[in-house]
Amino acid sequence: MTPSIHTRIASLCLLLGLIACRPEGLDATWQERSTGTTLDLFGLRFDQDGNGFAVGGKTWYAGTILRTNDAGQQWTEDRTDQKALLDLTAVDEGHWLATGVDGHLWQQSGSGDWLLRQMPEWRVNRAVLGLPGGDILIGGGQSFQFGFLYRVHPDNTISYLLETDNLINDLARCDDHRLIAAGYGAVFLSEDGAQTWSYLDITGDHFMAIEMVDGQIGYMVGYGGTILKTTDGWRTWMYVRNGDSLSVSNTPFRALAFMDSARGVLVGDAGTVWVTRDGGEHWDKLLGIPSSIDLTAVAIHQSEIFVAGTGGHLYQTPFP
Repeated sequence: MTPSIHTRIASLCLLLGLIACRPEGLDATWQERSTGTTLDLFGLRFDQDGNGFAVGGKTWYAGTILRTNDAGQQWTEDRTDQKALLDLTAVDEGHWLATGVDGHLWQQSGSGDWLLRQMPEWRVNRAVLGLPGGDILIGGGQSFQFGFLYRVHPDNTISYLLETDNLINDLARCDDHRLIAAGYGAVFLSEDGAQTWSYLDITGDHFMAIEMVDGQIGYMVGYGGTILKTTDGWRTWMYVRNGDSLSVSNTPFRALAFMDSARGVLVGDAGTVWVTRDGGEHWDKLLGIPSSIDLTAVAIHQSEIFVAGTGGHLYQTPFP
């Protein structure tokens, strides 16, 4: 039976919608930086002076902290662990935190030495964030339907904040009082400095990463291809890209970084790198990363994009 004109029009509209949601491809000149490891890398950050760290490992067997002192050109191993490290954050100048499997929490002192703080419960910590007064907020979970948030005090005692049916993947701060936690099909908001948490009406994806540009503007991505944006500190939010929509292709996002409110980078599986210059209205795909590499970390330093992922691979290219 020949399709009706209405069926053909509907099919054409769907095809045009799929094409519109795919970013244009740009050739990029990537330089691979030797990391000296074949362990997967999950966290990557720089300070303003070009000092930086990358963390990673193999879940139950090995962990690593890599350091650079020359803006990412050379990397050396700074510390090893027996478990994978899944997240990294800077608390302030010269003070870093890393966390991961079996409750491992690494804290760097002003002298540059790393100190392991073993948490009482050997959980899978997936996200870490420094809080005012020296407290540390940690989120995580071992399976999709079990998640937690807890607060570590300077004396190593713990305050348990939230047990949830949703794995927690990332944490972000809008200001000292407003904090965001996101994970498997759920986003949580605290407006009292992490003491209490409430659900936000945001579902439909496995949310992987949050990036707050300032106290108001922020972005979040999901493994199903969702991109969300807020301009008022998550009081309201908008879909930049709805990964649950039939009109978009499935693109697993894992991490993001923004230079400012307009210019940012998303990375994901199969060598995916997308950039925006207009706050997410339009995206370009940067070509050149092998599809055999899943990208799990991204950072921007002085207009240079750094991406890292499976097998210890780390690449650099100028922001286009």
